[in-house]
Amino acid sequence: MLAISPSQAKSMSKLVMLSGAAVTLFYWLPLNDPVQQPKLFLLIPIAAWLLGTVAFAVGPAGILALPKIYWAYFLFALGVLVAALATDVKYTAFFGESLRSMGALSYLSLVIIALVAMMSFSAENLKAIKIIFLGLGGVLSAYGFLQSTGHDPAHFYSVFSPVIGTLGNPDFMSGTLGVSAIAALWAVLTFEKILQRIGVLGLLILELLVIKKTASSQGFLVLAVGLVFLCVAIAWQKRKAFGIASLATFAVLAIPVILGLLNKGPFASRIYRATLQNRFDYWHSAIGMGKAHLLAGVGLERFGDSYFQYAPTIRISQTQQTDNAHNLFLQFFATGGLILVIPYLLLIIGIGWISARGIKNFEGKERIDFIAILSMWVGLLVVSLISIDNLGETIWFWILGGALCGAALLQKSTKEKPTHLQVGANTRSELKARQGRSTSKKNQRDSPVMSPMRISSIALVVIAFFAVIPQLQISSQLDDLRHNKSKLDRAGYVTKIKSVADSRFSSTQAEIFLVGFASTIQETDLAIALAKKIVDSDPRSFAGNFLGAQVSDAAKNYPEAIAFRERLAKLDPAQPDNLFQLEKDYLAIGNREKALQLSKLISAMVPGSRLQDSATAATLG
Repeated sequence: MLAISPSQAKSMSKLVMLSGAAVTLFYWLPLNDPVQQPKLFLLIPIAAWLLGTVAFAVGPAGILALPKIYWAYFLFALGVLVAALATDVKYTAFFGESLRSMGALSYLSLVIIALVAMMSFSAENLKAIKIIFLGLGGVLSAYGFLQSTGHDPAHFYSVFSPVIGTLGNPDFMSGTLGVSAIAALWAVLTFEKILQRIGVLGLLILELLVIKKTASSQGFLVLAVGLVFLCVAIAWQKRKAFGIASLATFAVLAIPVILGLLNKGPFASRIYRATLQNRFDYWHSAIGMGKAHLLAGVGLERFGDSYFQYAPTIRISQTQQTDNAHNLFLQFFATGGLILVIPYLLLIIGIGWISARGIKNFEGKERIDFIAILSMWVGLLVVSLISIDNLGETIWFWILGGALCGAALLQKSTKEKPTHLQVGANTRSELKARQGRSTSKKNQRDSPVMSPMRISSIALVVIAFFAVIPQLQISSQLDDLRHNKSKLDRAGYVTKIKSVADSRFSSTQAEIFLVGFASTIQETDLAIALAKKIVDSDPRSFAGNFLGAQVSDAAKNYPEAIAFRERLAKLDPAQPDNLFQLEKDYLAIGNREKALQLSKLISAMVPGSRLQDSATAATLG
């Protein structure tokens, strides 16, 4: 059995929820990435602490008796770890792509938090999720409103909308507020005092207004999916016929939306936009990557460097790059192959199965609580089919999934005989009895310093800090180079760039920024040297080759420019602009034969275009 008491389970569930809120809201301006990196640097120590707690609580003997859903989480974690180890650039695999921070460390941390949620949530504390989301929605809505009026204290900038909250992107802000709006509807259904309901309705209106200000429809999509799921489930609870009727009604209403996705019907002009068409290109590329690298994918978080090789020849935007498939299942398939996407599919199916079967074991308000959380989880699942995973938003997908499984297993166990009990699914009566019988043992475990549980947690947190602090320092130095250039003379600035580049904790991601810093002060030799260092360690780096080519051309260093652009031609074979510039570089060094070959290739790619005319004229001139 699990060696945690009901009071510990309650404390752990509170820690999980507060951790989710902290990760969502936390940002730290003195970093090169002030939004995503701080969330990762906060998440890892939290997960380390929780791992020490639950690992000691379960123990080696208890692992074998865990319910099957635990093994689904373990299998996914193993898939993440294997995919990361199989990736050629380990830093990117474990820490994630620049400005995303969704590498193996993020997913392993999320698995730990989900497991703790599963161990600690019961029907009694599910309602606490409602309270935390009301608070979270209130904070994000207030901050989003400030941003919409141009009074953002952090002065964040976004091309699409100023309303990005603490999440770095209006889509993530919109989606998170959509989940919070479901929680507000849940509160309206369950709060008994009229003033509370009026207050929550006011919050709901504010959330909807801020979602509209984000100019992103993801929040409304989450809310719509959650609302439909909630209505159908509650109607089904009243009477099966009502549930079937409501499901059929929503299915009919969904037909115009589905047609709109196919660029047909009355809503086509509103739904079938460039952003959706771009996603078709991303999905095409992701499927191509996965099929070409079926077992382990192109490498965890290496989607961006492989995108153009597998993207359609004719795209909505020929030059637009992306580092994500904008569909989590396809992202896992493309970057982790079958060893990652199959465990994830099994995990999602397992959570859905346990949750669907678990509804019948709840009654009254507890059933509404359970259904509401399930609707929030389903809303986030639907968004993951069209969007990028983001720590501040996706952490709730993992917390809610764990809470659903934990509460469903516990509720099921209350209807079974004690002989059928499983680890992690103790009856309330047993938990209360065990709490009364083992007060002295509980006090021993809860000792502030000397308990083995605390010692293991502290040890893991120390290890976690050793992992993140060097990256924290590098990010801080990059931010200093970006914003404090005027405080250093040219020689001092160059020295600092070299110091960061030579650090044992530097990475190709950091060096990409350093190339940009060096080029802004016309230190072209240094910029080229840094770009060469990037591609020497990672020949597939699209950014490294692109920046190296740009800087080399600006410095008229044509041999280096040719080397970079030849690699770019392999990474993006359908890009005629790069081939045209490569043609001009060959002409600059007197290699007309190679330039003519490129001119013919460009003519075959874009016949009748201005670029073809320019390529032909260049060789004639």
